[in-house]
Amino acid sequence: MKELILFLHVPKAAGTSINTLLKNHSNTCFVNNGNVAASVADVLRSNILEYEYTQALSGHFCYGIHKDINRQSTYTAILRNPVDRVLSLFFYALKTPFHYKHKELSEKVKTLGLSETLLDFIRTNKEANNNQVSQLSGIKVKKYSNKELDIATENIAKDFMSVGSFNYLNKYVEDLAHQMGWKKEIRVPNENANNTKPVDEIGQNVIDEIEELNQFDKKLFEGVKYGIFNRRKWGMVTR
Repeated sequence: MKELILFLHVPKAAGTSINTLLKNHSNTCFVNNGNVAASVADVLRSNILEYEYTQALSGHFCYGIHKDINRQSTYTAILRNPVDRVLSLFFYALKTPFHYKHKELSEKVKTLGLSETLLDFIRTNKEANNNQVSQLSGIKVKKYSNKELDIATENIAKDFMSVGSFNYLNKYVEDLAHQMGWKKEIRVPNENANNTKPVDEIGQNVIDEIEELNQFDKKLFEGVKYGIFNRRKWGMVTR
């Protein structure tokens, strides 16, 4: 039986585009993804992941889920520059009416202004605090350190078939297509993108604070910044 591929969907790191490819070209189970109601527990109880026709599992889950799956599995993920990711996360929530944070952020912008609302968001939202290290290490703490970063890096080395860069999405998709056995040329859909971020309205002090708060995500991202890590076949593939 082929390994089950676990796409660890980092919020605002091209996951929706990858999910579209998985939906169109493979038999994939989706959990904890936007409008998808199924939880990880629901899918595990169904035993659907144990059947060979199920090729992949995708969702906003953390490293460690493989321990509850009665089948050989391997992870894959995409990382993004943490400043860009956090800004995208904030503006997506602010401009998307059905987002659970939308109403709260919209009201705060009216009273506090954009920069102060963003500062409050990054200081209080766990997804804006080294979330990539959190997901890939499988550890949630209030204050991250090199310990969690090292664990995430070790997990990548032993249990991830690949980790791609948001900056080189086509290279990641090319590698994923190879691993999944997709024969035809695959085009990357541009979905859930937020192209209207008023960055000029944000002070440099806000950018600096995002970077400081996400320093361990930045270090993790540096490892794949210019290419893709593929443990099995090519090592680090650069542009």
